[in-house]
Amino acid sequence: MTSSAFDRNLLFGILALQMDFITRDGLIDGMQAWTLAKTQSLGEVLVDREFMPQSQRDVLEQLVAAHIAQHGGDAQQSLIRTVFRGDHTGIAAKHFRSGRAGQSGADPRRCGPGSWHAFSGGISYGL
Repeated sequence: MTSSAFDRNLLFGILALQMDFITRDGLIDGMQAWTLAKTQSLGEVLVDREFMPQSQRDVLEQLVAAHIAQHGGDAQQSLIRTVFRGDHTGIAAKHFRSGRAGQSGADPRRCGPGSWHAFSGGISYGL
């Protein structure tokens, strides 16, 4: 899976959770299954597992496409804008943009609910 496709799927999951299209537990379960389903998108996995109806997936896919287009077709930038919600001055944002995410020292296993942390593997969202 390309990093762009990975970022797009993460954006899909974040927006689904923020819009109450899916529960926290449903997203966690779906993301675990998605990591094993190499040929399916996160949206497909969530629909197949009945965590989300097809109609919501269709709406969310359009929203994700529009959000990515708004950021110059760059899924990673779209994801960053969603993650940091317009506050691009924070330490984690600076580290993420500069490619120094691993220098923040945050442990992704200790993310609190709704918090983002930069770490050596990228970013982590506490659900």
